[in-house]
Amino acid sequence: MPVVLHLFDTAQGKVVPFEPREPGKVSMYVCGPTVYGPPHLGHGRFS
Repeated sequence: MPVVLHLFDTAQGKVVPFEPREPGKVSMYVCGPTVYGPPHLGHGRFS
């Protein structure tokens, strides 16, 4: 039985099942460091 990942879609305002655009491939966009806390080594990870 396949496992279904559900995420909250802020545009729709509800929880929806995740469906990748390309079957079998998932990627993640990270837009930058967290600026509301002190800097740490983890901030350099995505540079």
